[in-house]
Amino acid sequence: MAVLKRAGLSVAELRRHNDNSFSAIFPALQLVSLEERITKLGAAADIVVLAQGRLSNSNKSYIDFAFRTAPRL
Repeated sequence: MAVLKRAGLSVAELRRHNDNSFSAIFPALQLVSLEERITKLGAAADIVVLAQGRLSNSNKSYIDFAFRTAPRL
């Protein structure tokens, strides 16, 4: 959550998975594009994007990612 805040991103939900990857789910109505969010997140931490898109049940956008190196908090 600290990395997302440092990137200037607000999330509706952050999920941590058993394989140490994360899903950041964003509020439906935001002016920032998904590509801009990925760029901001990548600038805040050394990540790899595993998947991205919109949830079929809510149309909220999401980014699935993992850290390549431990983030600076």
